[in-house]
Amino acid sequence: RSASGSIRYPADSSLVAAMRRQIDDLTKKLSFQISCLQEQIKTTKLKEAVVSRLEERMSATEATTSRLERRVAELTGKERGLSDEMQSQIRRMDMMDDRLCGWRNQFEEDGRQRHCNLEQKVQKLSSGFRVTDASVQEGQKRLNQRLQRLETEVQETS
Repeated sequence: RSASGSIRYPADSSLVAAMRRQIDDLTKKLSFQISCLQEQIKTTKLKEAVVSRLEERMSATEATTSRLERRVAELTGKERGLSDEMQSQIRRMDMMDDRLCGWRNQFEEDGRQRHCNLEQKVQKLSSGFRVTDASVQEGQKRLNQRLQRLETEVQETS
């Protein structure tokens, strides 16, 4: 008899021991499975946290990418505008160079023409002065000769 007052049979105690072993085994299996489930839950939570962070990063990256694409498009437009403006300035400078070259050529041609005209006038004046000089010298020579004749006549008459 046991202390609780129930009668113990040897077969019962082996059966109870076997059942206890089975319960202990089942308890161990159950504890192991609970532990595995808890581990899976932790892993799942970690995976969810990692996925959540990755999704946040992806959305931030998408937003940044969108802003960067807009900025690149804006800069591309500005670059095109500046390139067009630069081409326009280059064309204007080429036109100004052409006009300036034309003006310079015209100025040089006008200068050459005026120089030639002045040369001709100087030559005419020089020729005129030589003729006048020769004429004046001839006139002086005649006047001197006449003066000498007059002096000679005056001396002879005196």
